[in-house]
Amino acid sequence: MAKLQRSHIFPSTQAMQNAPEVRKWADKITTLLDQVFRKIASIPFNQSESVDVADTGNANTKFTVTHHLGRVPNGFILTNSDKASVVYDDGTAWTTTSIYLKCNSANAAITITII
Repeated sequence: MAKLQRSHIFPSTQAMQNAPEVRKWADKITTLLDQVFRKIASIPFNQSESVDVADTGNANTKFTVTHHLGRVPNGFILTNSDKASVVYDDGTAWTTTSIYLKCNSANAAITITII
């Protein structure tokens, strides 16, 4: 997928035939837009992973979920469960490959989105 470029939305000022003052301001605006687009392009949109956990084990017991984000996650969202469940952080520090959770229901099959 090609990265969005400022020039895809706003044309270049190279061909402007207007007065020098208009061209000067257009160049300043173009520079500002380039800076903003570079910042937006560096935002890690859609860096999440959906993970199925077939069995959370005994109620309120730590289980490990492996992920492939390549960074320490910011959190998770419970997106599906086969029974009424509350999934929560175990308190163990998360790593670039694993998070540690607990579930108040025994042997729940869950899906979480790690963000």
